[in-house]
Amino acid sequence: DPWRATPSLCSNLVFGSDRIENYDFRFAEANAKWEIANMSLADVFDRVKSGVFHIVFLDAANNRVGSGTAFSTCGYLVTNHHVFSGPRDTRVWIRRETHKSPAEGVLLSYSNFERRLCSGSDRNNFDFAILDFPELASQPATHQFILDKTRGQRISDRVAFLGFPFEHLNLTCHVGIISSFYESGPAKIIQLDASVNPSNSGGPLIDQNTGDVLGIVTRKATGLTKGFEHLRETSKIRWISSLLTASSARCS
Repeated sequence: DPWRATPSLCSNLVFGSDRIENYDFRFAEANAKWEIANMSLADVFDRVKSGVFHIVFLDAANNRVGSGTAFSTCGYLVTNHHVFSGPRDTRVWIRRETHKSPAEGVLLSYSNFERRLCSGSDRNNFDFAILDFPELASQPATHQFILDKTRGQRISDRVAFLGFPFEHLNLTCHVGIISSFYESGPAKIIQLDASVNPSNSGGPLIDQNTGDVLGIVTRKATGLTKGFEHLRETSKIRWISSLLTASSARCS
């Protein structure tokens, strides 16, 4: 499968792990670039959507009380740390778009969900969590995203991001433009002008031509007054370089 991630990128996430040995990485990146040369965004979406997951927090009556998005890379799930740190008195349902009830996907207590944390960085730093769910993320039908640093992206470039809204169970794809680059604490931020759903947090920001991940949606903000929020929304995107370089992202 030419869409599998390359070992140089995966080794930063799962350093010392045997799992990446199960992937055939030979010529993966070269083949992927050849295959996607003439692909539309719709084609890219169809190729990568199996690697996007919905993290849903349920109360005792199975009502949704919170949710976020995660994506698969190197056989692990990546999301925001603030998504991982959800309501503790809940059960956690991790689902694909095709899963319509908690009887499908993975359903577990929050305490068991916490045990799946492999590594991460809290919301005041890089705001990511790497979760070990091989029963979902390592399945052959699951797309493995390639983590890529922003190379040559400029203000006004168009990008796309994928995620699940809180209101329904369908995966969505949004397109926006890069409006700014800046730093917040240790993290580099891409500011994006786009329509952002509240539970898009944790979803992948992708190059719309290749499907490679450029960053992780981490929180919504606005540069306008509250009365004009419907006119412009901005999503702050953590650069994926933090995952590629931070030693805390190496799982043993």
